[in-house]
Amino acid sequence: MGKLQERRFPVRKKTSKSASHSSSSKGALSSTSTTDVKTTEGKLPIPELAVYLTFVVITFSTAFYNVYISSQEHVEVFSSYMLERGWSIFGNSHKDVADFEWSYWHAMVTPVTILLTLGHIILGRVVEKTIPKWRKHFIFGYGMLSLLCIFGAMAVLVFILYTLVAYLASRTKSAVVVWAVILLEILSTNTEFFSSHLTFLFPNEELFNHVVFSTAMCQLRLLSYCLEYCKSTKRTTAATQQGYTNENWDFFSVMSYNFYFPLFATGPVMTFDKFSQQINKSPRPFSKEELKRILKEFMRYIFWAVFADFVLHFLYFPSFHQVWYKFQFLPTWSLGGIGLCHLLFFQIKYVVTYGIPRAIALFDRIEAPLPPACVLSIYTFQDMWRYFDRGLNSLLISTIYIPVGGSQRGFLRQLLASMLCFSFVFFWHGVEVYLLYWALINWLGVVVEITVQKAVEQFGILAFLKSKMSPSAVFRVLGLFLTLNYMLLALSNLVFLGGQRVAYTYYHRIIVSGWPWPLLTFFCTFYSVLQLTRALHQHFGKSYLCKKVYAV
Repeated sequence: MGKLQERRFPVRKKTSKSASHSSSSKGALSSTSTTDVKTTEGKLPIPELAVYLTFVVITFSTAFYNVYISSQEHVEVFSSYMLERGWSIFGNSHKDVADFEWSYWHAMVTPVTILLTLGHIILGRVVEKTIPKWRKHFIFGYGMLSLLCIFGAMAVLVFILYTLVAYLASRTKSAVVVWAVILLEILSTNTEFFSSHLTFLFPNEELFNHVVFSTAMCQLRLLSYCLEYCKSTKRTTAATQQGYTNENWDFFSVMSYNFYFPLFATGPVMTFDKFSQQINKSPRPFSKEELKRILKEFMRYIFWAVFADFVLHFLYFPSFHQVWYKFQFLPTWSLGGIGLCHLLFFQIKYVVTYGIPRAIALFDRIEAPLPPACVLSIYTFQDMWRYFDRGLNSLLISTIYIPVGGSQRGFLRQLLASMLCFSFVFFWHGVEVYLLYWALINWLGVVVEITVQKAVEQFGILAFLKSKMSPSAVFRVLGLFLTLNYMLLALSNLVFLGGQRVAYTYYHRIIVSGWPWPLLTFFCTFYSVLQLTRALHQHFGKSYLCKKVYAV
């Protein structure tokens, strides 16, 4: 599908969207890393870490500067839909608007949306304080009214139709029927042939994109609700003990869950069991400390939104991916810098688009999944799926990975479960070749990591290294091997962000063309970032950083 078509049929990436879980019961996509707690490995000397930090600062600064220079040199190449007039404080500067997801989120932020959001927060507190037993009904009713104002009646009818069809499928109490219906619903929106009915209903391109994207998010929530209901019918006693009643599974419940206003359009995805447990809790007043924490978190996301827009006034990296005939001939430093910018922007986008809805939901005492961890701090495929899109990760585990058997039914069943997870992610995002490559690379990356972990444990390789080398030397040797994995992970993310042609350009220019200096420079940069990251994990604890304990 060409670039114009990609803008017409939006890619739904709530993946790098991700699949893993805690070590004890959910292994392949999530087996706990050896650095999940404060590690006992030998520490690197402070001067050595200082050298790594200095090298990273120099290489990153050089890369960003070269992106800036190339951006200014190619302004005339970028078309009007890639650049628009920037903030007036910067004079006549342009702003890059070529990134679809960022533009999609910007289009959602209108005066009407802001007013409706403020109404949700303020009126929700009034209802909670005066008539708490009607809180859930107010949240649903106000959410439906808000969606009518934003999308219009026809779009809301489409959302309700998809919800009703999935709800009826769940009444069969058959997971097979549910999966068949949900997959058909996904097929109806992510392929051009089947989505023609939506094109007819919504000829306006912007509204069409909003409807398709929002419907895709609905389908994930409906999958969670329907499969949870099927499981509950087989474990009635257990469900009752967890506090579930028949009211938890009626049509009002699925509507309240699927149409919850703060998380409706952009996510993050929240599984039905977690949402239901939280929305049904008795409301209680917020303390000053709780309000301060929510506002602090909200302002942090606003800062990153403003910062991202600020950067896009000077670095036009999204546009370069759409003018490949120029991109492939850029200087190596510019090309590498563009890749780095895309990786960092990938994270910042989801920090904002997941973080702001999460902060709004906190006013309803709904703890939605946290935004992604820093993409530069993630150097394994398993952690990428665990700590990037945490909501999608949780959904994949509960709906596919565990039901298939996960790590509890043997290694082959573990590989099958992870393969099915990646197959679903590929299908949900859109059945395109570059997404197939991306999903396949990620699955193979997870498989290799699991296999190596098992081999290291089975043959005592790590113990052997520790017996022959100093702790610091072991730390360095492991860093060398992990750097290769780290670079492959970055390349797979660039496949996702730019497609196979753009990713091949990165591969050819950095690894093949100009050998060996570009590859050595990038390897040393990745190695330095990796060792700094591992040192931070060692000092603070991996969970503290990746689970953003410091931020909540």
